[in-house]
Amino acid sequence: MRGNPRPGIQWIYEGSVLTEGPISWTAFYEETSNEIHGCLELASPTHCNNGEYTLVVSNPLGSDRRSARGYFMEGPIDICLTEPTKPGSGMHSKIPLPPLPPPASLPELPTQLDSTF
Repeated sequence: MRGNPRPGIQWIYEGSVLTEGPISWTAFYEETSNEIHGCLELASPTHCNNGEYTLVVSNPLGSDRRSARGYFMEGPIDICLTEPTKPGSGMHSKIPLPPLPPPASLPELPTQLDSTF
């Protein structure tokens, strides 16, 4: 993207602001005073990340937006078991997993070495 003054950016996913974090973030590869080269990166995208992504850029002189549809894979089921990218949506809800069982107890180890041979 290019703009003077340099524009700010915001990502929209399926009509909602996409919060950047460990699941999705903006990666910048080359920057100058008024030009940025980069992209939105997703960590291990699945069918839960399919949908329309929109980049909105703006500065005091105006704004622009461009959209693209991301299709990463066909979903095996209608529920995602990973971190959501769009909170509150049925397809992006987290299913609580059952707690892990307690670890098996280990046999007691001797507290001294036996020096008899």
